[in-house]
Amino acid sequence: MIHKVMATDDAVQPVGAVMLCGGLLALCLTVSGCATTAVLKDAALAACGSDTVYLSGWWAKAADQQSIQVDPMGGYQFAYWIDEAGNACHGEPGRNGQLGPAVVNAFRQQAYDLASNREVITEQQLKSFQQIPVSYANYSGSGLHFAQFNNTLLRLRSDSTSFKSTTTGVMSIPEVTEIGSKACVAPAAFHVMQTMFVPTMPAIPAGAQDPDHCKLRALPTTAAMSEDQRKQYDAAMLPHGTEIFNVP
Repeated sequence: MIHKVMATDDAVQPVGAVMLCGGLLALCLTVSGCATTAVLKDAALAACGSDTVYLSGWWAKAADQQSIQVDPMGGYQFAYWIDEAGNACHGEPGRNGQLGPAVVNAFRQQAYDLASNREVITEQQLKSFQQIPVSYANYSGSGLHFAQFNNTLLRLRSDSTSFKSTTTGVMSIPEVTEIGSKACVAPAAFHVMQTMFVPTMPAIPAGAQDPDHCKLRALPTTAAMSEDQRKQYDAAMLPHGTEIFNVP
């Protein structure tokens, strides 16, 4: 099931079908009985020559293809691991581990510029924009991480115009990747997230280890996690999972 995630005073709550409608028309997948599904393939690490996100399969397993009105063009990549207390963390455990996911840009600059101006996107441009090199060069962590894509740049199928969402993003099911392994990641849509959509926190400081948290990486310990297992570690549902930090 695709979930819509909304912030409440108590917790982040899943709500039935997914709908992302803001400004112009964005995404509306309102299927009776929540029959629409969008799931990832089994997690896999594969050498790409550089860390690369492929968005061409974003809607590949959606049950109701006719309801899909947009295609993804880019956004942000969340990278995090889980400490022994279940907190979302970034950095190097025991050295500079800190609470919250690290977030890196995951879009081609031309896609961002065109979407900001609501320009028409050709099929050829869309194909190019959906292959996104992602840089962890300024990220101070290593090893296995959960990687979760947050798509905020979209192209309407009806007239090929593009736009940038500034209030919501569509999050993928978490994958497992190894920082610095030059891995391919092929995310697929999971739910709408209205509490984290672009990096709004300060850049990660050259800081010391959190004295109370993120000292030990408990998860992930292997890339061989099933889709159902990875769903349990959605950043939106983790303690401190929405306290995002921008990696410049």
